[in-house]
Parts: sequence; C-alpha cells; structure tokens
Amino acid sequence: MKKLAALLALVAFSAQAQYKCTINGKTVYADAPCAHNAKPVGELQDSLSQQQQIDRLKLSIKERRERNAIDGQKDANYQALERATASQNAAEAAQARANESARKQRCATLESSMRYNQRSVALAQDVGWQRTLTQHENELKQRRDAYDRECR
Repeated sequence: MKKLAALLALVAFSAQAQYKCTINGKTVYADAPCAHNAKPVGELQDSLSQQQQIDRLKLSIKERRERNAIDGQKDANYQALERATASQNAAEAAQARANESARKQRCATLESSMRYNQRSVALAQDVGWQRTLTQHENELKQRRDAYDRECR
C-alpha cells in the first residue's frame, strides 16, 4: 500500500514538474528552477534520431498515399455503381415504354375486334342466324372483358 501511495505521489509530482535539473549527477524535476542549468520541460520530446524521424515521416507519407489510393478506389467503385444503377434505370424505363406501347397496340386490336364483332352481331340479327349470332355475341363479350381488364 505504501508503495502504491509513493508511486502515485511520484506520478503526481512528475506531472506538475516544469523544470529539469542535474544536481550531483542526478536528474531532478521541480516546479521551480532548482539550479543554474535548469531547463524548462515543455511537451514530451521524442528521443528519436534524425534518421528515425525521417523514417517516421516517410512511413506517414506512404500510409497517407495508401489511404488516398483506397479512398480513390472507393470513389471509383461508387461511381461505377452509380453508372450501373443509371443504366439499369434506363433499361427499366425503356422496358416500361415498350410494355406500354405493346399494351396500347393490344387495346387498339381489341377495339377493332369489338367493332368487327358488333357488325357481325348486327348482321346475324338481320339475317336471322341464331347460331352465328350467339357465337358472335360470346366473342364480343370476351373481347369486351379483355379490353376492360387490359385497357381501362
């Protein structure tokens, strides 16, 4: 327990120290200048050599380039996805237009067939062909139902 308290006191003391002195060959940290050769302690300084600092800088630049390359690849992938989506939307729109055109064509054909069947029914009534009349009436009903389903 005493060791823990001493360690905490040392950490607290060293956190408050602002000056570094060498007294009788020992390094001492204090919150006020403790000798004529006292040096202010600012932020912690790296004890790296100049070559190590250069190597660290090179590594940092390399990592930044790799990050940029990855970001560039992500952008390219995103743009490719956008183009594919736009292409798919255009294809779906073209298919919808083709379907609508085909539906209009079927409706026009059904209208023409209904007019033909109406004339056939009228002719069969005039002539008195009951069997033909029933057949044409059934065809007319089927075409009207199909027209109502598809065109209205």
